[in-house]
Amino acid sequence: MHEDAPDVARDTRCLLYARVSTKKQQDAGKLDRPLGRLTAFAAEQRWTVAAALTDVASGLNEKRRGLHRLRDLAQQHQAGIVAVESKDRLARFEFTDRESSLHAFGVRVVVMEHTVKDEQPELVEDLTAMTPSLSARIYGKRGGKKMGSTVRQAMATLAQEGRTCQTVASSCSCRG
Repeated sequence: MHEDAPDVARDTRCLLYARVSTKKQQDAGKLDRPLGRLTAFAAEQRWTVAAALTDVASGLNEKRRGLHRLRDLAQQHQAGIVAVESKDRLARFEFTDRESSLHAFGVRVVVMEHTVKDEQPELVEDLTAMTPSLSARIYGKRGGKKMGSTVRQAMATLAQEGRTCQTVASSCSCRG
């Protein structure tokens, strides 16, 4: 544990964290409701809410402002508890790592809801959002330009050999 960290057992200051994946979910009240439940849960536990932080972003997105602010407040020992409604609100896949990093600042994570729920719709949404980024990393950010360059090179080679695309296509057995 960090040298300057407060005694977690005695510290009743908490940070509330809620997240939704899309603006549409936020507009439907799916961010306000969990925040309300977390606030009521903190009151039941007799915790003092130091800050309520929210994000509208994928659980896979590491550039969440609320998450960064949460980490900063934990590092500054502004609270000894982080309360989340479910594990996937804090981290989609690496909850244990995130929990350990907060614990290093003397902060414990309390998960309000321990029920198993259907995460498939949001997981599909996260994976769909992640696909363009991964594709860009695999194929290069300018995949279209790369493909165009390859085609131009092939056409230049054909022209040097005195052939055209039509002659190549007519001799190809794989025409559709």
